[in-house]
Amino acid sequence: RVFASVVDEDEPLQQLEARVHRGPVLNVALTESVMASSGVDCIINILSLDNLSVIHHVTTSPSPSGCLAFDRYGSGKRLFSGSQDGSIWVWDTKKASLTSVVHEGVSSAAVNSISCSADGTLVCAITEDGMVRVFRTSDMKMTRSGRPTAAG
Repeated sequence: RVFASVVDEDEPLQQLEARVHRGPVLNVALTESVMASSGVDCIINILSLDNLSVIHHVTTSPSPSGCLAFDRYGSGKRLFSGSQDGSIWVWDTKKASLTSVVHEGVSSAAVNSISCSADGTLVCAITEDGMVRVFRTSDMKMTRSGRPTAAG
């Protein structure tokens, strides 16, 4: 199940529920109008925030996507998902299609977190072994990678 609480300064709190996955939900990401959810069922659903109805869904087999991030600059047209094998999948949410799978700099560690820069030009992925990779979203080429070091 996916639950959403919608808060608007002019309207009271609204709570919506959608049964869109077979099993637990692993992650959600949202824009102003749509939400993406990934589950252990290896499906990513793109839902309307108006009523939580599924607009599109895509399959991420053979393993589920543990993290999601929208390209905020592109109004949610692209969705980045991190996989268990360390690769990054790039989805066109309007066409519900996979546009690329990025293997550059991949270790065998799962992607634990993924985030897109505010201007939409970079996406950063962090794997469970502590490796940080930064990519240009225009061509998904890696610009830097490494493990963070302590300050001081």
